[in-house]
Amino acid sequence: MRIENPYTTEYHVNPEQFAGRNDEIEAFRRALAIKSEPPSPVNIAVVGSFGIGKTSLLELVGWV
Repeated sequence: MRIENPYTTEYHVNPEQFAGRNDEIEAFRRALAIKSEPPSPVNIAVVGSFGIGKTSLLELVGWV
């Protein structure tokens, strides 16, 4: 029996429906909490296969 994925790759996941990725969200928080003098930019790369949830993750943390 095949189980259908309830999400489509054309639409982003509503943040209230977002599950998992706690490690990734915590990595964002840690990176953004780094303070330096003088202030310097923080770069974060979000990479992965098509439809894996990169944009949904960025929407969740408020970057899109």
